[in-house]
Amino acid sequence: MKFDAIFLDRDGTISHDPYGYINDVKDYDFFDFTFEALELLHQYSDKFFIVTNQSGLSTSKITSIIWKVFMLTLMMSSEKENYL
Repeated sequence: MKFDAIFLDRDGTISHDPYGYINDVKDYDFFDFTFEALELLHQYSDKFFIVTNQSGLSTSKITSIIWKVFMLTLMMSSEKENYL
C-alpha cells in the first residue's frame, strides 16, 4: 500500500528532544535509527514531511534565526543521506 505522503514529528521522533526545545545546533542529534527507519518507510511513500511545533519560538527561548539554522541542518543531513 502506498500513501501520498508521510508526516513525522521532528523532536522526539526522528531526533532527540533533551529539554523540550533545542536552543543550540550542537544539541541537535538524529536518533541512530532515523535514516534506516526512513529507508524502510520509503516503500510506503516517496514524500516525507517533517513537522514541528516549536514552543521555544513562542516563549522566546530560541530565535527564528536559530530555528532556521536547525532546519538547514536537517535538510543538509537529509541531503547527505540522499533523502532530499
